[in-house]
Amino acid sequence: MKKISLNHKSYFIDDELLILRLAKKHYINETLEKNRYLKHNNSGDGYLKYHQNLYEKFIKPYLNEGLSLDFGCGPVKVYEQLIGNTLSYDKYFFNNKIIFEKKFDNIILIEVLEHLKNPEDSIKLLTSLLNEGGRLFISTHFYDLNKLDNWWYLRDETHVCFYNLDSFKKIGQRYHLDLVYTDKEKLIVLEKVI
Repeated sequence: MKKISLNHKSYFIDDELLILRLAKKHYINETLEKNRYLKHNNSGDGYLKYHQNLYEKFIKPYLNEGLSLDFGCGPVKVYEQLIGNTLSYDKYFFNNKIIFEKKFDNIILIEVLEHLKNPEDSIKLLTSLLNEGGRLFISTHFYDLNKLDNWWYLRDETHVCFYNLDSFKKIGQRYHLDLVYTDKEKLIVLEKVI
């Protein structure tokens, strides 16, 4: 395990999945976390345009037919508007546990993984909700150990876990997910192979 100290906070990189993790002592509580999410401007034209562009350039080319899930959608169900046959889930805003009884052909996680305190549990759960050949669409900025000092992504107090391409290769090996696409910066598509 490699330990890192940055901006008066402690981080470590786990040896198994190479996830850069914020030390638990720096986590904020759920009330503060939800209040931070409420400050996001999720209803403006810019927000919708951002997701429309992401959908057209990143999701649509790799999207399977069938049922999709927008996991960690926040207070606005954007992908239900952009993709037919889509359900939305969010711990704070749309905590509808019925989604855990369904199987999906696509699961979309846009700016979600960096917020998850137990990403292994979440990825295991989400993979179990995928049909064979189902795909995870992930957007999260990849870390570069040589550029952490001024990396803006670390300044968001709700961000607790960070990934790079090697992290996702390890995650793929553990959870039987093949790499379909990555831009090697923040976008990745993984496909369930068993």
